Amino acid sequence: MALHTVFNSTNMASTKFAERIFDVVSDKNIDNGTFGYLGDLADGDSVYNFKTGVKDGETVVVIDNPAWSEDESSILNRGARNRYTNEAGKVMRARVVKVTDEFGISVEGIEADSRKVIEDATDFASNKVYLTIGVNGKLVATATVKDTDKFVAQVMRKRIVGGAITTPLRTYGAKNAIYEAKVIKM
Repeated sequence: MALHTVFNSTNMASTKFAERIFDVVSDKNIDNGTFGYLGDLADGDSVYNFKTGVKDGETVVVIDNPAWSEDESSILNRGARNRYTNEAGKVMRARVVKVTDEFGISVEGIEADSRKVIEDATDFASNKVYLTIGVNGKLVATATVKDTDKFVAQVMRKRIVGGAITTPLRTYGAKNAIYEAKVIKM
């Protein structure tokens, strides 16, 4: 059972200070917590095409669409991490990212090849871990920052959200690790 990314935008300018939130579409399924930029207008009016990765001169945005809504597909999914994704061709929400924004992301939003860097760190104050944006829009965890990195966030802490109860038959609920990071370079 593959899990999808959990993204938390509580301490972003788009949440606290009315920074822009755009309507976007993509030609492929996109998880929340995928970073990219706005392409051309998709419908000629107000919905943009979403492009993954970083491009010089373009505003960085992150997909953060509510997992709960009143439409039928969301009611069936109920935001379950093994089923929820933003479907290709359907309008989703993209938040503008600013320097000093703080966000939370689950490990599924980090490239599999680099997850060991973040999962092995126990004290983020002494073991610095940075996040950059990969070409597919997922974050890449690294212990060093390069001058050529266009986007850098520093991991501040790990917190556990939710809980799980295990019985002889099954496990109910889920305990998720969320890595909280602050954007330090754009």
